Amino acid sequence: MPIRKSKISYTLNLEKELKDVSPGKRKKAAREAGEAARQGILSFTNSLRSPVHRGKYKSRLSKKYREAKTAMGKGNRANLRLDQKMLSSLKVDSTKKDFTLKITDSLEKKKASGHNKGDYNGGVKRQFLPDDSKRGARFRDEIKQKILSVLERYKKE
Repeated sequence: MPIRKSKISYTLNLEKELKDVSPGKRKKAAREAGEAARQGILSFTNSLRSPVHRGKYKSRLSKKYREAKTAMGKGNRANLRLDQKMLSSLKVDSTKKDFTLKITDSLEKKKASGHNKGDYNGGVKRQFLPDDSKRGARFRDEIKQKILSVLERYKKE
């Protein structure tokens, strides 16, 4: 799904990777792979890096916003965690063929769109989800490896 203010999601098709997993375990394997991707997103953004391959992540805050955030006791880092709601609303849905990461809260969707597309804060981007509408959009190799590692465990069962 493309990233829009009304729908923030990314679906990763795993049909090829799941073909050697028993049919009764594919949905569970896809869900666990999605959770690995979600954890990767949280880890990368906490380290002020984009989990998206060639994604942009402006780690510096404006002086005014940095001062306001620090005064709130939230530190001075651009880690997408001002009120702890946006990334907390990042959920995983799975099927026997894929998993989808999506922001579920309507207010947080607007924030997520702004960060991923740069449509507020003067065009500042902090991409944390690949945009399906862009050719070749994907996670960084480290996250892809975590996903494949999860699926590999299910192939051995």
